Amino acid sequence: MDSFLYDLRHAVRGLRRSPGFTLLAVGALALGIGASSSIFCVLDGILFRPLPLPQPERLYAIHEVRPDGADNWWSPANYLDLARESRTFSSVAAFYPFEWNVSIGGEPERAEVAAVSASLFPTLGIQPALGRIFAPEEDA
Repeated sequence: MDSFLYDLRHAVRGLRRSPGFTLLAVGALALGIGASSSIFCVLDGILFRPLPLPQPERLYAIHEVRPDGADNWWSPANYLDLARESRTFSSVAAFYPFEWNVSIGGEPERAEVAAVSASLFPTLGIQPALGRIFAPEEDA
């Protein structure tokens, strides 16, 4: 313990002798701690917290992978077969994400959208903020 106190006193004396270096060191530490904290906050919100859905641990994503390692999207017939024949899943939904040009009273912008099956919202256990969910007959 005595050697630690000796080292601490020696460090404080050295920092007092060069205030410019002290200011630079404290600033660098503050920037490093701030950057680490902000990165952790982002990762915590994206990776570590569960999805804001009822029972997110019961959701599964099923997809095919081609021999070259790329995702292979299911055909509608494969989805319908799974939805009709599955005894394991209580509900099955499909979605196909893509980009689309959207224009609302101005210049068109590229937006990420998805084509979804009518069973998506009930499968996720959520209600839309506005409007209504899709009716099964709209699932064409």
